[in-house]
Amino acid sequence: MIEHFLTVDDGARVHAVEEGAADGRPVLLLHDLDCSWQYWLEVMQRLLARQPALRLVALDLRGHGASSSAEEPSRKRLVRDVKRVCRQLSLEEPVLVGHGWGADVVMACEFAGSVVAINPLMGRDSGTFPSDVPRPPGLAGAADAQLLERARIGATSAKPLRRSKRDAPLFLVYADPADTEAVMGSDALEVAWDVLAWQSASRHLPLEMPDGVAAILLSWIEEVA
Repeated sequence: MIEHFLTVDDGARVHAVEEGAADGRPVLLLHDLDCSWQYWLEVMQRLLARQPALRLVALDLRGHGASSSAEEPSRKRLVRDVKRVCRQLSLEEPVLVGHGWGADVVMACEFAGSVVAINPLMGRDSGTFPSDVPRPPGLAGAADAQLLERARIGATSAKPLRRSKRDAPLFLVYADPADTEAVMGSDALEVAWDVLAWQSASRHLPLEMPDGVAAILLSWIEEVA
């Protein structure tokens, strides 16, 4: 495992963890509000077990985990962070994978090779973890309550996504019925290349079903990315 501490435009430091092949297909993973890169740990392990040629990079979004925060942690600011990280790590046309707030961020990135949005917020609060979903050590990643509140406001007040067919291919994955109302009220279904409604699942698919999430990601990477 390789750790990176990258300085972005406003001087904030973004922490990233990298595993896999240095020259492999780049896949960048973004977590939800009040989490950290460890949200993706189980999925990353399963992806590399099945396809070790991948280059996996998981970020701590600004103000979370080991990443600092200078400007507001808005979606617009996070999109710029992701773009800067991709440039610094030479991730060309990466597969951008996001969960929750991270899903909303990757759907707003115009420089991706392809996009996978899992349990997107679509203007909702991120909610809480169900008692039956295990929370790995160190998962809750917001630096403090004030920053988390600012991030929540930024997530829930963001304008609806406006994507076009010229954008990178989008794979939309959502839990039915937990995410259905929010997804149906967005324009994401109209522009998605593929859609998977995961029946009777929670809003925390990467934690609840890491094997299944790794399988669909690998299929998407091999067939589309």
